[in-house]
Amino acid sequence: HRLIRRQRQMCIRDRNTAALSVTSKENDPMTNQNRLWQALLGATDTGPITSANFEQAIGANLDAPSVVTGAFLKKKDANLGASLTLRYKADGNGPYYLTIGSGVSNDDISILVNGVQVSEIPSHRHTIILPLPNANKNAQQTITITLKKASVWLQDVSLYHLKTEVFQQQASSLQQNGLKISSATSTKITGSIKMPIGSGLLMTTIPASSGWKMYVDGREVDTIKVANFFMAAVIGPGEHTVTFKYSVPMLRYGVITTIGFILFMIGFSWSEGARKKRRVKDLTLH
Repeated sequence: HRLIRRQRQMCIRDRNTAALSVTSKENDPMTNQNRLWQALLGATDTGPITSANFEQAIGANLDAPSVVTGAFLKKKDANLGASLTLRYKADGNGPYYLTIGSGVSNDDISILVNGVQVSEIPSHRHTIILPLPNANKNAQQTITITLKKASVWLQDVSLYHLKTEVFQQQASSLQQNGLKISSATSTKITGSIKMPIGSGLLMTTIPASSGWKMYVDGREVDTIKVANFFMAAVIGPGEHTVTFKYSVPMLRYGVITTIGFILFMIGFSWSEGARKKRRVKDLTLH
């Protein structure tokens, strides 16, 4: 089911190979998404994701920082509870997100959004993205961070906004020459695409892995990893039939090993049975 969802989200680059030069910035997922998106569009203007500011920060049993990202919070009285309340006003044009760095875990803080407890912060080694509830225009939103320890470092804790109108306009441009899927299963996706002159990169949102193979007009092509994660391939202009196939890595060797083990066990069982028969025969003769 995950593979079918991926093919529905497939994105095809139809202009140039600018995405190949995109580099990922460590622990900055929002900037990375903007960079890749702009490269796919061939645009130099701002992407749909922007940094947002908190309008107000209120501390309880701690000093409220002037800058939230990277702030170090410490309880004034270690024996009492402490929290930081952050407020922002939604603009009604798209969702907001909160990033959380690897230095912040569920053991350090708990988060309430508009008074409602959000799910526990999952275990993570890199900065993660926490979706915030959608809100109407000018609706006041409140995030409360409660400390579970005497102090905490708000590593990469930042607020971001996805501008829906900008995103939809730019997405429609990408979809003009997208892959038209004719058939799809959990392990095989087939479709057609018309690559315009001057295009070079066919990119998908399928994660690059040893299990996936790409075929263009019936021939397997070498794939490229874009942004150190997504599978892509360089192909020429014109109409093409594209097929993506997935097989479990090392499955063939696993099957061979299993068959070999079964044959070994059959042989072992047969030899043990033959020995027992010989013993019974010897005992009978004696």
